[in-house]
Amino acid sequence: MACSLLLFFTISAVHAQNDSLSKPAPVKKNVPPVHSPHKAAAMSAIVPGLGQFYNHKYWKIPVIYVAGIGLGYFLWYEQGNMDYYNFNYQQSVNLNYYKMDPAARFYNTDQLLEEKNRFNHYRDLAFIGCLALYTINVLDAAVDAHLWHFDQRINDDLGMRVSPSVQPGYGSLLPVPGLHLTFCLK
Repeated sequence: MACSLLLFFTISAVHAQNDSLSKPAPVKKNVPPVHSPHKAAAMSAIVPGLGQFYNHKYWKIPVIYVAGIGLGYFLWYEQGNMDYYNFNYQQSVNLNYYKMDPAARFYNTDQLLEEKNRFNHYRDLAFIGCLALYTINVLDAAVDAHLWHFDQRINDDLGMRVSPSVQPGYGSLLPVPGLHLTFCLK
């Protein structure tokens, strides 16, 4: 009796192993050649947007340049106003009122200094914005290059399904609409 039970469990275990081995092996996707994050970051550091071109993220290039043009204009505008008020402030301090712009003569020396400092502050913010845009441009190119093979390496069994649902309301007799999230991890 014990031998027959041992034989039964042995055959069942071998049969279970054969079932798991008989399943077809998952098909491997063709992974393109290596995509270098260092190259993408270097390209984007030399010419803004070139790393995004290397990563085939073409839609980001106009965004980078429009933001750069906007921040560049802001920098130029604030620098011009700061220079204007600085010049008129210097003339007011030196009592050269005849060299001042006629519109600036209505300001006293303290007001001219305040305006100069205000535009200096905005100019500095514009410069910081330009540096931040440049840094984000380089980092974005490097991160996109790091994630280049992400879609090829992810398993097809992973996924998420979003569907509408109706749930009972708390403290109410009426149902409450909501969303039902289902994560598939096979």
